Amino acid sequence: AMISRTDVKELVNDLFEEEALVIGGLALFLYAMHEISRTLRRACGGVFRQVLGKFASSRLLGASAGALLSVSMQSSTGATVMAVGMAAAGLLTLAQAMPVIIGASVGTIVTIHVIAFDLANYALFIAAFGVVVTLAARYRLWAYAGRTIFGFGLIFFGMGLMREGMAPLEHSRLAVGVIESVTGGAAQAFAVSAVFTALVQSSAATVALAMTVAGSGHMSASGLVGVMLGTHIGTTIAPFVSGIGVGRTGLRVAFASFLYKAVAAVVLLPLAGVLATAAERLHFDVTEPRGIANVFTLVTLAGALPFAPFSRLYAKAAEVLIRERRGDVSRKRLNPALTAEPYAAASAVMLEAADIAALLWESAASITPALFEFSSVELERLENRDEVVDAKHRAAIEFLREAAAGEITARETRKISAVLYILRDLEAMGDLISKDIVPIGYRRLNADKSFGMGDMASIRRFSGGLVSALGAIERGLRLAAVSGLPVADGDVSRRLAEFQERAAGVAGAVNEAQAAHFSALARGVPEAVAADSVFVDAVAAFRQLYSLASDIAGILLNPPETTGFFHPAEKRREPWAK
Repeated sequence: AMISRTDVKELVNDLFEEEALVIGGLALFLYAMHEISRTLRRACGGVFRQVLGKFASSRLLGASAGALLSVSMQSSTGATVMAVGMAAAGLLTLAQAMPVIIGASVGTIVTIHVIAFDLANYALFIAAFGVVVTLAARYRLWAYAGRTIFGFGLIFFGMGLMREGMAPLEHSRLAVGVIESVTGGAAQAFAVSAVFTALVQSSAATVALAMTVAGSGHMSASGLVGVMLGTHIGTTIAPFVSGIGVGRTGLRVAFASFLYKAVAAVVLLPLAGVLATAAERLHFDVTEPRGIANVFTLVTLAGALPFAPFSRLYAKAAEVLIRERRGDVSRKRLNPALTAEPYAAASAVMLEAADIAALLWESAASITPALFEFSSVELERLENRDEVVDAKHRAAIEFLREAAAGEITARETRKISAVLYILRDLEAMGDLISKDIVPIGYRRLNADKSFGMGDMASIRRFSGGLVSALGAIERGLRLAAVSGLPVADGDVSRRLAEFQERAAGVAGAVNEAQAAHFSALARGVPEAVAADSVFVDAVAAFRQLYSLASDIAGILLNPPETTGFFHPAEKRREPWAK
């Protein structure tokens, strides 16, 4: 039948009068989803990352953590972006990130079933209650809870506006024709859904709009299946953008996520009719929100369960197609995008601190040959290594300054405070080696002096203890970056505790070494006489190095419970300072 001008005029009038409700309702829905996700991420972002870090080693636990993260954040896209960021920062491997992403996709099912509730009549009451809770809250956690409740109220209110706006179009022949042409087949619906989801960056918004359109009864079951498959592809765009910003490691994770969902879509799209038949046999009413949520569940599980076992293949394909560049992880770990998430920023800096500890371990292992050999090569290496330590320290401090510039929670403050003090002590250790140990070595070298056997044994003993401590500190920092403080690993905790005990007695050990040296000096041992001041200064430097390393071990084992940037035991200088 021909479409008359009257039909067109009728549709235009409806668009101006009623579609404002749909557009406004969709805008409210998107805003509410964004605010809920942002609020929950600010309230629990650190906990989420800690959970991911602990459970990602197992594929099943990683998928469960991803699903929990998606439900908690009310956003599978946000969960995927978080996984991309953690992988780029070195907190997750590509193989560990894949189960998290698959789990996040499945976790969206809960969100869709929540928005399927018809609570539009109570939406404003829910929003008002959220406002009351927010204004009356004395603690930040209750304020976050109030904002979340307010957000859900807006979601249901927006859903109600969209349904109200779509109602008049059910009687418009042109509107019905447009809907049927766009969503009548699975392929068309898939394409439209993928593009729309990519634009709004929310699969829940696409499904919510589909619920209002399908309510008119003009969307086929196979078209609805196409919509659901399209939402999965559309949610891969935001992680791609995020991956580009954080380097090739993050890009690999984003590509592996896209590959997993694309393979599922390619396989399932030709089977849309089969899935639609299955939905009908399961008595899913595709004209009702609950039935549409059930179809989403069916399609999501069909796209996850058969393809999840091949997650390592997707990761391998991403590694082959997107090759790592030399130094990429190091350059991109302190990416500015992470400063929006202070806890993640602190975790990334913790890994940088571990790299600094590794450099100091190399320096500590070089102290003995630098002091004993009649060559300046090792002394020059110690100086060059300290320049790298200083550069990493400056970059990490500036990065944390930006991360802490906005509103941060007490949990984030504690972690940032701990890593700041660790950075300060590590940098001080590097300065002690370059500004105290190295000049001592040059003094001995220029004067052509040799240490006595007893003095050499003492220096070796102090140096060996420092090397062992820095090895444990490096390992502890890498564990803390992923699992949080305090360090829970039994072996590392034991080694750190043992070093603290040794450091507590270092004053006695220094006194014993000095007593042995002075005894040799009194006996007129030539080496003791020649290297008298050199040995005394070297032992004093080791004493300070042990004290700083013991401080770091103490923070890893028992992080300070403080909401400021001052150590609870003593007033220290501001850790931002050099």
